[in-house]
Amino acid sequence: MKVVFKIASLLVALASCNSGADGGKQAAPQAELKTLPIVIPQNGTITQVKIQSDTTQSYSLYMPANGDSNSLLLVFFDPGAKGKKPVEKYKALAERHGIILAGSNNSKNGLSGEESAAIAKKFVQDVQKRFNSKRANTFACGFSGGARVAVLTAIGENLPGVIGCGAGFPGKPEKNYGFSYVGVVGNEDFNFLELKRLYNELDRVRMKHQLLVFDGKHEWIPESEMEKAILVLKNDAASGDILATKIDSSVAVFKKEKNWIRLYDELRLGITSGLDSAHIIAWRTELRSLKKNTACITDLKKEAEIESMEAEQQTEIARAFPAKDFMLLANKIKTLSQESSKKSSLQKMSDRRLLQFISLMGFLYSEKALVSDLSLTKKYLDIYGKADAANPDYHYLMACYHTKAGDKSAAIASLKKAADLGFDDVEKIRKNATLQTLQGEPGFFDVLNQMSDD
Repeated sequence: MKVVFKIASLLVALASCNSGADGGKQAAPQAELKTLPIVIPQNGTITQVKIQSDTTQSYSLYMPANGDSNSLLLVFFDPGAKGKKPVEKYKALAERHGIILAGSNNSKNGLSGEESAAIAKKFVQDVQKRFNSKRANTFACGFSGGARVAVLTAIGENLPGVIGCGAGFPGKPEKNYGFSYVGVVGNEDFNFLELKRLYNELDRVRMKHQLLVFDGKHEWIPESEMEKAILVLKNDAASGDILATKIDSSVAVFKKEKNWIRLYDELRLGITSGLDSAHIIAWRTELRSLKKNTACITDLKKEAEIESMEAEQQTEIARAFPAKDFMLLANKIKTLSQESSKKSSLQKMSDRRLLQFISLMGFLYSEKALVSDLSLTKKYLDIYGKADAANPDYHYLMACYHTKAGDKSAAIASLKKAADLGFDDVEKIRKNATLQTLQGEPGFFDVLNQMSDD
């Protein structure tokens, strides 16, 4: 099972859980920054703000109509330094609950732990100073590699809560770090097993935590799930008991009969909305009865068996990529892609997670091979495409491959396909020296304009 942490670590080069960019040296004292409250137009506008102490860094900011210095502050870390993406996604939620949202435009995958910590420190402190926000009101949230940065930030900045979306800690938690943790993951996310394992590891170190599972893949979580996670942390801050009712996180198992997460939500969110104690006791009684349900116990055993096999296959897949065993990978994809009435719903979800895992590995190895070996790149891209042809990043890498191979018309077509599927990182294309050779080709700027419009 260790393979998930090893592969996930390729996404973010986090050297350790040590925060601070000075290697342990005493930092020079800094002058106190003046608090600068910002008046944000109350019309849904997201403002780009430069950091006072380092104007090379910035963040996307949204201030709700009813926000003030006592508002909850939620700071986001996106794996691609797209701070505006989560702020835009959750601004309606911010209005409903009076939450200030801020997303770093500099924190991203591939930085060292020291670099990530330094960026996060300046970012969080700048937002707090501008709104005179209290540490107790600041929660960190991240997606994928950004989830690991959120954990490092909570440790380094002594924050009370973290929402980790689609990924867990930057390493195995060795102690109680003093903050509450809510992990949220899609049941088809390739990091699903990692988050389930983390749930048990946080039990071991006695950290306050909860796991929410939704129907989905590796993505910024739906607004409804973010709302649940925020309410769980807010209730924990008020009651000091995020573990009042410990719920099994196996949503898929109970979709057919009883949904434990739904029961958890109604119990937990009910507490925040003032349900009487009799109602709460009734829910807890039903939860206890579920734990004695023979059918549910049987399903849990089947789920454990499937997840154990999934972990073994992840290890096999992870070894096949550096070994260049393309036949094994192609056969895996064929088997995992087969629809069969003999497959249980749990098995189908496991298969989809493994396909997403192959997709992730395909991206990493294709991108690496592009630097020096076009023939090898094509083989990795073939595997990537078989596993996840609808992924816009696959078509972006195909555009890079075609450009290097001298087929510029095919490169433009691949870029167009990437744009059609949602690729919108114009800056990444502009910084790519290979793709910049396409500037004189018909359709190149049309594709960039399409990405900008989207």
